Amino acid sequence: MTADENGTSVYLHYKTPIKAAQLSVGAWGMNSAARNRQDNRLSSSHSHSASNSINPALNYRFTGDIAMGGAFAELSVPIQNIKWTLRGEFAQQVSDGTLSDTTQASLIESTTQGARFESTLSFQKHQMLLASERLVLENVFAGDVGTAFVDSAGLMNNGFEPSRHSAAWNYRYLPGLYLRGEIIQERVYSEEKTQRYSVGLRWNQQWLF
Repeated sequence: MTADENGTSVYLHYKTPIKAAQLSVGAWGMNSAARNRQDNRLSSSHSHSASNSINPALNYRFTGDIAMGGAFAELSVPIQNIKWTLRGEFAQQVSDGTLSDTTQASLIESTTQGARFESTLSFQKHQMLLASERLVLENVFAGDVGTAFVDSAGLMNNGFEPSRHSAAWNYRYLPGLYLRGEIIQERVYSEEKTQRYSVGLRWNQQWLF
């Protein structure tokens, strides 16, 4: 556990064998406070909002409390020549405070939840992976502000929940060198689904000095 004037955090991790299988579980949490924290999504190097109407000139800032936490688990089961691995992770962030720009302010309670599930089969030189991710957003405002304030801050999602589903195949061509193919279907910025395909090489080598 660590603590300072900006926040407190804790991390727990536990591993145990279950006959031939291996189970790993963990949890983490953090509390902190923000004082006039600038919205970094408005910088040129960040783009995580579905809204195209964010106005950097309004200089949005948040003051309030932030609580984050999550849990994860992994189970690996050998089945003859096959290794089957299941992974799951859940995380949540709750922000409660005041959002303001250069002209107005509003109380806000923002809850963000994310989950990822993954299944992997490894056989000889092959590895197949299926994964699914979902993000749930809920922003509640209180105060004398209109929808224009919320929309220009990029916080109006109208119930939209981003998601991503993927399937990948890896083949160990040489020690440390893998062939990889992947299909990704996602809804990141709107309800419209997009698909991406990729084929490439992955090199993984550890050097000891």
